[in-house]
Amino acid sequence: MTDIKAVCNGADIFMNGEITETSSELPKYKINIKSPRTDIDKWLNKDLKGKILSEKTFEMISQLQIGGKVDLDIDISNGQQDKPEYKILVNCLNNTVDLKKFALSLKDITGQLTIAANKMEITNLSAAIANSIQTETEKPRIRISGTVSADANGINSALLGLKANDIAFDNRLGLALAGELKKVYRQIAPTGRFDLYFEKIKMTKSQINRKQLELVGNVIFKNCSFGSNRGIDKFNGELQLDCLYRLGSGMEDAEFFLTAQNMLVKKRLLENLKMPIVYKAKTKTMIIDEFVADCLGGKIIGSAKLNNSSPNLPGQYDFRLSFDNVDAAEFIRPASEQRGRINGMAGGELDIHGNINDDASHIGRLRATISKLKERPSGPIEKLRTAVTEIVTGVTFTDMVMDSYIRGRELYIEQFSLYGPFVWLKGAGRFDLNTHNIDLELSLYSFDSEKEPSFIESLTAGLSPALLKVKVFGIYSNPKIKSIPLLFFKIPFGFFDILS
Repeated sequence: MTDIKAVCNGADIFMNGEITETSSELPKYKINIKSPRTDIDKWLNKDLKGKILSEKTFEMISQLQIGGKVDLDIDISNGQQDKPEYKILVNCLNNTVDLKKFALSLKDITGQLTIAANKMEITNLSAAIANSIQTETEKPRIRISGTVSADANGINSALLGLKANDIAFDNRLGLALAGELKKVYRQIAPTGRFDLYFEKIKMTKSQINRKQLELVGNVIFKNCSFGSNRGIDKFNGELQLDCLYRLGSGMEDAEFFLTAQNMLVKKRLLENLKMPIVYKAKTKTMIIDEFVADCLGGKIIGSAKLNNSSPNLPGQYDFRLSFDNVDAAEFIRPASEQRGRINGMAGGELDIHGNINDDASHIGRLRATISKLKERPSGPIEKLRTAVTEIVTGVTFTDMVMDSYIRGRELYIEQFSLYGPFVWLKGAGRFDLNTHNIDLELSLYSFDSEKEPSFIESLTAGLSPALLKVKVFGIYSNPKIKSIPLLFFKIPFGFFDILS
């Protein structure tokens, strides 16, 4: 048969091939059929259902609601068992797919599908996301290559590679997730865009006939934010992952490695973040063994653990953080909030545990120091110094030390010390982490050294009469300060030199 032309499903077809007589009842045949620009919907319904694909597989494909026209190249022959064998090449011509279950539509689909008995090869399949915002630099597109195998019960295995760029975090993505991932997605409320590079997406069936995905690849985050209040913002980084995901139940054991060029955490800049993450499915525990980042001119190092194994009280956490040589002004209050800033270099440790869903459960310890304090007219330290100099003139503070513990949403300050040349202001109090109300009671002492008081000097200063009492209360960024002199005259700063 040479160049036989006909019409099928409203489209032209061209047929070539041969039929060879044999000693058996059925002859051997080998036929090639080409059909340019045929309607894919008619072809799927009339020719594939129950003939080339099982009804189960056909139902899954038909749910995609594929639209448009394709070029078909079909080889048909009868094999060793005298059963028809098919090999179908489908060249997509800017087709569409409507995934109503996920409120997702694809358009401009190109690439090639090769369909054979219970197997489909995907070659350079590319699609754009419909109804997505596109700019000159952001044109969301998905690319897939690989193989998919099926049996009478539908798709049973797959091995794919996937690339996607400029995908938006939105409600449609949340609908596509299952199990714990859908819940987590809603909690973290992500915004922004990301790229996907999955070198391996392997779908298999477990021993109990449940489908599972093995995922190996990278996610590139581009100017993203997380949390309803954008606690993490302007996040630019990469997540490497190697995990097993069971369809319908959620994540199994997984390993992640997160890096970030830059990000804002509560409006504070972190750079060069490196964070290894391990997830244990049996205990529903996420472990961050050690993370490190550059922070406002210094370094932070920390570790964390989040345990969701308790059905009645998920969200148990442990968190440890050390910071050194960090810009205190930015660390305590970011640049966008000018009031209440302290200039200097901060260091310290935070160790806290509790439950993220229960404010009353937080228990921890915070130790912090600030050196090289600089005067700032609107800052609380300068306001404190001004209040002190109304009674003791010439006082300056160069360093701060705080030792405190956390219980619930309260910070209990066991020791708060400000010291400078010849003076030491120390005391205790509390700070409300919700309202930012502070309540401190301090006393000013003198000692004959321009350096931090020694242990002996600390003892003697504590035993010697205080020069004045200072009470600090109200909102931290703009506190009220009340000074109570314990000597009934104004003390010039040089008085300390005379005594020493």
